[in-house]
Order: sequence, then C-alpha cells, then structure tokens
Amino acid sequence: MSSFLFEYRCTVCHRTVLSHTRDDSLGPCDPTLTTCPGRLKRVWSFAYHRGFVEHFNASVNRPVSSMRQFKDALSREGEKYSELTGLDVNYQPVDPTDTRALNITSEGLDSTNRQRVANGQAPVTPDG
Repeated sequence: MSSFLFEYRCTVCHRTVLSHTRDDSLGPCDPTLTTCPGRLKRVWSFAYHRGFVEHFNASVNRPVSSMRQFKDALSREGEKYSELTGLDVNYQPVDPTDTRALNITSEGLDSTNRQRVANGQAPVTPDG
C-alpha cells in the first residue's frame, strides 16, 4: 500500500502544515482570519510504500510473502466459495488502518458496540 505526505506553507506567515491528504483548496492559513490572512499552498509531496512482511494469513490459511500473492490467494478462495454457494464471492484485502472501512469509531469499543447493536449486529468482544 502506498501512502502520501504533503506539506503546505502559508503565503504570508510561512507557517507549515503536513497532511496525508491532497487538498489544494485548504483555504486560509488561519480559519478564523484573526491572525493571518494568508492562504496555504502546497510546497512538496511524496509517496512511500510500506513493506509487506511475510506471515501466515488465516484468511487464506497459508503463509503469504507479498501483496500480490495475498490478492491471488484471496481470489482463489473467492472462486472456491462462489462454486460452493452459487453466489458471486469477491474477497478484497482490507487496510487495518482504514477505520471507516472497519467501522471503528474514535470513542472506543463501547461506542462501537452501541453502534453495532443499534444496527442489529453482534457486539465485538475484546478477545475476538
């Protein structure tokens, strides 16, 4: 998975801001417009790739040593279950840092469980 880092600098006070999202419309340096009337402008950016650590993956029940190998194994598992069930199964890797995709709230496990129960889902227990 690739990640990006962007640096923005104020055109007036030269204050810098780092961000993981590209947003060339960040607007004023100071949102309240009380201390600096300048606007943020992107100065530089770069992408970096996090390494893949070889490990045993329970989803595919085998060791995987690259993201490509993992995606291929997920695809084979999906095809296998598609044949068994007659339903179209398309497994995709999930980024464990993507809290939105994992439905994790910033308020912690109690809040997440309240939200899950309200949506008719079983609560998550600390041990799985």
